[in-house]
Amino acid sequence: MDEIKSIPFRKSLQAKLLITVSLVILVICTTAYLVIPYLMELIIIDASLANTRGITDIASSSISSGLYFEDNESVTNTMQNVLVYDEARRIALYDFNKKKFAELRKTSYNGKKENILIENNNTVKLDGYIVSSKGVYHNDTLIGYLVVYTTLENIYASITQFRNAILLFSLCVFGLGNLAIILGFRPIVGRIKTMMKVVEKITLGKYTERVTVSGQDEIRYLADSFNRMVDSVVQAYNNIAYTNSNLEYIVEQRTSALNEEISVRKVTEKELLFARDKAEEANRTKSAFLASMSHELRTPLNSIIGFSQILREDKNIDVQNRVYVEMMYKSGSHLLDLINEILDISKIEAGQLELHEENSYLADIIESVRLILMTKASEKNLLLIVRADQQCPISILTDARRLKQVLINLVGNAVKFTKHGQVQLLVDFISKNSEDSSTQLKFTVKDTGPGIPDHQIERIFQPFKQQATHYSEGTGLGLAISARIIEKMGGKITVTSEIGVGSEFSFILSIKTIDFGNEHSRNNNEKRIKSVIHKSPPPKILVVDDVEANRLLLTSLLEMIGFDCYEAENGRDAIQKALAVHPQIIFMDLMMPEMTGKEAIKKLNEYEELLTIPVIAVTADVLTESEEDLLRLGFKEVINKPFRIEQIHEVLLRSYSCDYIFEDDTIEDASRVSENDLNAGQIAQHLQILPNNLLRELNEAIVLQELDVITEIIKSNFPDNLEIQKSFSRVIKAAETYDYKFFIKLSDEMNPD
Repeated sequence: MDEIKSIPFRKSLQAKLLITVSLVILVICTTAYLVIPYLMELIIIDASLANTRGITDIASSSISSGLYFEDNESVTNTMQNVLVYDEARRIALYDFNKKKFAELRKTSYNGKKENILIENNNTVKLDGYIVSSKGVYHNDTLIGYLVVYTTLENIYASITQFRNAILLFSLCVFGLGNLAIILGFRPIVGRIKTMMKVVEKITLGKYTERVTVSGQDEIRYLADSFNRMVDSVVQAYNNIAYTNSNLEYIVEQRTSALNEEISVRKVTEKELLFARDKAEEANRTKSAFLASMSHELRTPLNSIIGFSQILREDKNIDVQNRVYVEMMYKSGSHLLDLINEILDISKIEAGQLELHEENSYLADIIESVRLILMTKASEKNLLLIVRADQQCPISILTDARRLKQVLINLVGNAVKFTKHGQVQLLVDFISKNSEDSSTQLKFTVKDTGPGIPDHQIERIFQPFKQQATHYSEGTGLGLAISARIIEKMGGKITVTSEIGVGSEFSFILSIKTIDFGNEHSRNNNEKRIKSVIHKSPPPKILVVDDVEANRLLLTSLLEMIGFDCYEAENGRDAIQKALAVHPQIIFMDLMMPEMTGKEAIKKLNEYEELLTIPVIAVTADVLTESEEDLLRLGFKEVINKPFRIEQIHEVLLRSYSCDYIFEDDTIEDASRVSENDLNAGQIAQHLQILPNNLLRELNEAIVLQELDVITEIIKSNFPDNLEIQKSFSRVIKAAETYDYKFFIKLSDEMNPD
């Protein structure tokens, strides 16, 4: 009971109920006090507006004759009749020029004299008055204006009285409501106090006490539930008291067993932690070693493969040296394949192998495999057959690079171990699922090689294992990696083989098919840039690498096609060079002294004038650096070392928008640059850059329309200037399309006499 008495009134249930009800009444009464008079005021004012408008209409009709004949007495009588209305306070009459003709007002009018725009049919509420303006007509001719003022004092007084009545009513409701709550809540408080008395007795140990309250409401049911709860608690207490008498003995036994188990677990846990730390340390050491070796091996390989690609393009190399260069390129590529296989198996073991699905053409994947391995097969006089079922989809959504890697490995092994006969790559349609737009395809590689013994079939899929009877170059990782990739794609490689007959490797994949129409270009990525079409000065590229050979390689490749290259040795130097020259593209290595490439890209993004420059990451660390992480840092693209020339060209096409001339269609691509905008006079003027002897030969060929001679002269003297290139390209296109009319016009321009 003392606890109940100590509860402050403001925290009691009665106070909370009073506050709640009071707030509800207050909200309702406030709403009524504000809203209802406001709505009444709007309704009454609308009625007053209509009433004043009606008075003005009647008065304007009655006063028209007096105004027309300038009968002051008639006008005054009409105006006095209007002021008979209790609400009317002022009436004014104006002539056609809005000059006041007459005016009457009551003494109670205290408004402004001229506070309304005098016009026809205008009624507004203004400064406590309703002012209505009406045009006065005589025989449908406007002769003046009548303005009537009626007061809103009576309306406002009525509204005020109504508000006071609502306020008085609200106060009465508020008081009566609170009084009703106080009187109605008192019996409830008394019954609650009765229950608290019993609770206090039970707390003091009188477990036989029970609550007894009258009524059939919620408090009665609460009391009954409380009594049942007390019965359950007393019974549980008795059970606990009985159990406690034997608890010490049970606790001693359990404690002894638990201590023994804890000791065993501590020893086991310590051993497991030690083993885990050892394994993690070994894994970290292996990863660090592989990452370091990958970078250290790829860096010199980048120079070897890169410069060998440049030398392969040099037409001035003699046959013997070209053979040496080709051997150097193939050896470097083979070494790169071995490094990639070791890194792939490391990623697989670490669970880091990821698939990157993209829209691809199935025919492109198969054809690229055929082109890569066709030369090796022909060197061994093997027939390489590639066939795809006609029901196979054209476009698929898959990791094309990984699928191609598996097929190249399987077909490459078949070519490697087959001495006579043929190797087949078959793609068969199995089924199509219309629900998820997927197609099941079966990829099969058959050969007529020596076959694989049954006991070695499982062995060949293990890392660093090869057929025991056949030694060959390689790491023995190809099939192991291929099997893991196919498993990642949702399939499994199966093998059937017969000694002396051949082997068959196959797997089934469920691949999504997507019709991406013309969005995916099959040819652009295969083109190699011969030169960039530009106006002076040439576009600038900044090459950032701490290794001089790598800078020289990239600079050579880019300057060959017409870019102006600048070099930087580290990230700090790169920022200064970028601010100074504002290049169109930046190729940046990641691992550099003083400031790394990742630190440099963050600094570059702080300069607003450099934000639009695409920065291409060039890295030899393909194990620890994720392409997604580098793109999130702000890099536009990522190129792994060693790179192919085609990769650099592809990045240029995606990152720098300009006109390029490609190796396969030099003149055709250049001719697409606004060639139709040229006329024969402009072309004839541009042809004047040719030496005099060649210009004479060209002029004679144009007159005689010797198209072969024209084409040969133009192609052998193709200029660097963009505008002149357009003219030269137009001439060649006309020769290739036998456009004789064009050459007649050109001859007239070149020989005006």
